[in-house]
Amino acid sequence: MKEAENVFFFKQKTAYELLRSLVCSEMCIRDRVIIGVFQIGLPYVFFAYGTKHVSALEAVLIPVLEPILNPVWVFLLMGEKPGRFALLGGFIVLLAIVGRGVILTLKTKKNPPA
Repeated sequence: MKEAENVFFFKQKTAYELLRSLVCSEMCIRDRVIIGVFQIGLPYVFFAYGTKHVSALEAVLIPVLEPILNPVWVFLLMGEKPGRFALLGGFIVLLAIVGRGVILTLKTKKNPPA
């Protein structure tokens, strides 16, 4: 068992130690409130308000592109370079999303619904 503890080069915390640090810390509760309000709550309010002012295609593309663009934001702000497979995968997903949206938009303009 000694070898398994040394794999990570630090002493592993027990579940009880992790639970106490996650639940009982005032800083942790404060951070959860800040994240819940400012990082999760307000963006959804702004997004819901903004969807009234954009097309349906734009409203769908924004939440779909956000997780794909996360590596770009990390690169720009933190300097961490994504691998070539991450870039290739992101490019394929972006191409598929935009291509599908454009094709559906063109089909809808040619054949408007009755």
